[in-house]
Amino acid sequence: MNRFQKTRRLGALVALTLSLSACGTDQAPQGTDNVQALGAPAQVPGNTAGVHDWRDEVIYFALTDRFANGNPANDNGADRNQGDRADTSNPLAWHGGDFAGLKAKIEEGYFKRMGFTAIWVSPVVLQVPAISGPASGPNAGKLFAGYHGYWAEDFFKVDPHLGTMDEYKALIQTAHKNGLKVIQDVVVNHAGYGATLTKTNPEWFHTEAECNASSNKDVFCPLAGLPDFKQELPDVTRYLNNFVAYWQQQTGINGLRIDTMKHAPDAYWRQFFAAGGPGNPAKIWSVGEVFNGDPAVLARYMDDLGSPSVFDFALYFAVKDHLSSAGGDLGRVAGVFAQDGAYSDPTRLTTFIDNHDVRRFVSEVRERGGSQTEATERLDLALSLLYTSRGTPSVYQGTETAQAGLGDPYNYATGQTNREDMNFAALAQGQTDERLAALAAARQKYPALTRGCSRCCGSPTAARPSWLTAGWS
Repeated sequence: MNRFQKTRRLGALVALTLSLSACGTDQAPQGTDNVQALGAPAQVPGNTAGVHDWRDEVIYFALTDRFANGNPANDNGADRNQGDRADTSNPLAWHGGDFAGLKAKIEEGYFKRMGFTAIWVSPVVLQVPAISGPASGPNAGKLFAGYHGYWAEDFFKVDPHLGTMDEYKALIQTAHKNGLKVIQDVVVNHAGYGATLTKTNPEWFHTEAECNASSNKDVFCPLAGLPDFKQELPDVTRYLNNFVAYWQQQTGINGLRIDTMKHAPDAYWRQFFAAGGPGNPAKIWSVGEVFNGDPAVLARYMDDLGSPSVFDFALYFAVKDHLSSAGGDLGRVAGVFAQDGAYSDPTRLTTFIDNHDVRRFVSEVRERGGSQTEATERLDLALSLLYTSRGTPSVYQGTETAQAGLGDPYNYATGQTNREDMNFAALAQGQTDERLAALAAARQKYPALTRGCSRCCGSPTAARPSWLTAGWS
């Protein structure tokens, strides 16, 4: 048995031990094996997914501009200024990835081969023109574009760098025909720098004085200087709700990834997830980004505010810190599972080890002194834990090639960032993509790995919202 095989066996053992760590306690309620619904996708033309349990999904996150360039004709988008032009030498510029590239990879069977059942795409809306980039560092003087999708200019238009609305619809229809669901990333916290809305409706945004006077800086102050919506105003609530509903009605998306959730007020989320709201869980599944490692904080967004799921940052931090080196403490990882009683149902969480906002796991290992070989082995260990634990796993593009990445391109040169262009040629240099396929198959075959079962862990006892309990027997 070679070292890599030993690591895989250890990974399976650790994952199984930790995922079942809550069994036998009365702190962590377990799901049953016959849940029929955790929120149906919106019933719109082209949506063929039907009612399903999102805990059975495996999500692939594609940062569209950095994934695959299927149509070079749209590389410069609207070509409003120099910042609209694709420049792969600038990590802050548009690079050319688009809907056509994603669609081609679906047709090729790329995602299904690795066992993915859903694709999360970065925001698709029209972005503001590029702004001036850093004054110092490796990208000093370079233009900074909204290639990532989080700087909206118009919430109701597709950014032409990515393609047309018809191409987006074709992407979604192709996904559905191939048994894949589509999750669209949406932002309701802020608009882009200098967006037209800040000029036509300046009263819709928090002022510096309101920010300074508030005790809740997360909600009332700009994030990275971005125009911060006043969701407490009825007109703003209506506008943002209409924005989210528009994309559901027009395209047939199956789910929402909600950006910067903790930066919008609780009252907004309560109406958002209520019956009749654009995020009504009986109509569409969603997962929110609450960048916080406290299970009690994460649980509040699901159990009090109504979100079907949030990203499990508590588990992410534990895995990052304690599976990335030989000096890690597995007890700290198990400790996260021991706090599952904070949630009415921890199986609704969405788990991850990489995304576009954090240092990639491979780089975490390397920064702690591990070799590239060890980094790949530890990545296998972390993925084994992810796939055999409660919750829905989400995998970021490039993880399948054990890609490194130190952080946001703002502070790093090309080749060092966590948002590099997808390198499909690197698949031939490793086996992580094959490992993902094997883990997905095991996850599908043995639901007890991810939910527990009444035979080993007792029946679920915690109260659940009515939309969640539909179909339980």
